[in-house]
Amino acid sequence: MNLFLRKVIFPGFLMTIGLALGQESSGSKVHKNLFKLGGGKLINNTSTTDLAGPITPTGYRIDVNNPTGFVASYTRFFGAHFGVEVLLGLPLTLKIKGAAEASFVASVGTVKVLPPTLIFNYYVSTIEKDLRPYLGIALNHTIFFNAESSPELEETLFGETEIDLSSSTNIGGFAGLNYRIHDRYYASAMFGYVAVSTTATTTTDTRVLGIPFGTIEREIEVDLNPFVFLLSLGVSF
Repeated sequence: MNLFLRKVIFPGFLMTIGLALGQESSGSKVHKNLFKLGGGKLINNTSTTDLAGPITPTGYRIDVNNPTGFVASYTRFFGAHFGVEVLLGLPLTLKIKGAAEASFVASVGTVKVLPPTLIFNYYVSTIEKDLRPYLGIALNHTIFFNAESSPELEETLFGETEIDLSSSTNIGGFAGLNYRIHDRYYASAMFGYVAVSTTATTTTDTRVLGIPFGTIEREIEVDLNPFVFLLSLGVSF
């Protein structure tokens, strides 16, 4: 399904946006910009492979919490029914814990995440209407940084451990609505789903009874694939 979206639906939507840009009326007096501030929550659908590497028990997996954070967005409208929205926010903190055979590890560590998202929206009603439901196709780039392992993980893996997570670039879908409260002021709600996958690598300076045992590298594939909920207030200009 992801391959079909990438090769057929997403390029087709981009072509439609391009046609809308060409048809935009330069004489329109309606506001073409909307800036929104609000809050968002991620509900992660976490699934992982087993942690793999030398001297690693089978069945070690992880789970991730559902963070809440600050969100800002800017939308530029084109024509009567189209808009391009840039979704940004402050970095979120993901708390990682053990799962399956590693469920005894209450805290694996933490990692900061920054998921800038570009959304191509189709608005059901025209730009002059007060209530504007919309559907969108999104391009998301999720960056993981400042990962820190917990003392509990280092005790489990027998040594000081560094964690690194690869970035993820993928697509998603959104649905939402903007409602004009008064004049230039809006309330907005949005719901979406984004495909997010990463490879987490642990590097452990392994010691057994204080004796150096060498550096051991392990990997685990993680799919977060979060549902996204956003509420915000905005102003047009």
